[in-house]
Amino acid sequence: MGRELPQGTTVGVCTIERLRERRGLYDVYSATGPAGQACRVSVFHVDPDGQPWLHFVAESQQIQTLSHPCLAEVVETAVTSSGLPFQSVRLGSGEALSERLRRSGALTTTEALSCAQQLGSALSALHSLDLLHRGLSPERIFVSEGDSAIKPRVRLLDVGVTRLLDDAVPGGMWGSPEYKAPEQLTGFSIDVGPASDEYALALVLYQSLTSSRPFKADSAAATILQVVRGGAEPLRVLRPDIPKAVDAAVMRALAKERTGRFASIAEFLTALQGGEPIDRAVDDLVGPWLRGAASTQAVIKQAAAQADSKPSFQVVALQMGGDGAVPTVVEDQATVPNTMEEVMRLAVPIERISISDAGSASAPAVSDGSKPIKVAQVKPAAPVETTDRNPLIESIADAPSAPTVAAPAKSGPTVATNQSASKPADSAAEATGPLAIPATAIATAAPTQAAAAPAQSSSLVAKIGLVVLGLIVGFLLRHLLG
Repeated sequence: MGRELPQGTTVGVCTIERLRERRGLYDVYSATGPAGQACRVSVFHVDPDGQPWLHFVAESQQIQTLSHPCLAEVVETAVTSSGLPFQSVRLGSGEALSERLRRSGALTTTEALSCAQQLGSALSALHSLDLLHRGLSPERIFVSEGDSAIKPRVRLLDVGVTRLLDDAVPGGMWGSPEYKAPEQLTGFSIDVGPASDEYALALVLYQSLTSSRPFKADSAAATILQVVRGGAEPLRVLRPDIPKAVDAAVMRALAKERTGRFASIAEFLTALQGGEPIDRAVDDLVGPWLRGAASTQAVIKQAAAQADSKPSFQVVALQMGGDGAVPTVVEDQATVPNTMEEVMRLAVPIERISISDAGSASAPAVSDGSKPIKVAQVKPAAPVETTDRNPLIESIADAPSAPTVAAPAKSGPTVATNQSASKPADSAAEATGPLAIPATAIATAAPTQAAAAPAQSSSLVAKIGLVVLGLIVGFLLRHLLG
């Protein structure tokens, strides 16, 4: 935690007014922009030359290009002359949604659904760029007090901050655990995706409608246990006036398993309306983003062209080529539901694997499903010449090549050698089951008369050495055991 910046300090184009809060690795200040407008400046205590900060800067550039009406306008993301990384955003007059709920209580159903449409549209736009928020909460939603026809008018704050902190200090817990999806607390990072933001949006909507949080305990550990194992009280139990469609949609989005939620936030927003039309002013603001209008798609494409090399959420999969191609591990930046299940479907059935003889090594490849995978045998390399010539090694190296194993027939595994194609295979070399296991045959040739004597002598010396060693070990064991 760094030193607090005094009032009047210039950070980029903004002037610090006061410290709002300290959140561990970053401090939040109220500030004034160059034109006198209200701004918010976040000063981060991370390495300005590290990859986490560079990734954050790249994402901020994409968000600036996106210019979504429900994302806080990023003014500047840079490093001060003294080496402090910071980001400033333009807000205007207003307050956080958490403050609004404490001051005025729960929102009406119409107000809550309006907030959900605005926030959901912003999250959907982020997901189209393979970006996640991962830290959505009422504290990170700004309710403005302008002359807009939309009441309330909200904007999303701190996009990418949670990822920055996670990358800067791996394994840390950033943000409130009661607003995190179960997979963010207990699962693999590969499970964290758009469904996690959908879960957090449902939590925010739940609190907006009831002024209560479904998961909250006296300690962080107890809260995490509630999130992972507990269940939220149905909305209509707390507010019977809430439409059934809203209750059903929110409770489904709060499913513990991400596969039980909606396939996308757009589908979640549609279910929330329950067939009712969206408010005209809200639709004019976010409708083109939710419907994928040509104008918004052009902006998304322009922002995607600035994509960082490391996506906010990653799907690791095997990129399978054609026959003879080498499998490679790639990062798929697309939104793929059931990611782990999709990866497991790439597992190759053992019955599709066979062994073939080849003159040189070739990499395994995955076929189209109708043909087995051919795994070539690698022939042993030539012996390395040494200055100390060992007759025994030379006799083995000069021996005929070892028998090779042919691919098994469909009716059953058979083994053929290169000595005689019609000669029955040795029963000890046969494999059982759907996969033929290659038999390892050691070929030895009779030593020449010149090498026979040294070879026998070396063998005799080795046997005598083993006997002496055994006697010594036995004597020691007998002495120690009494």
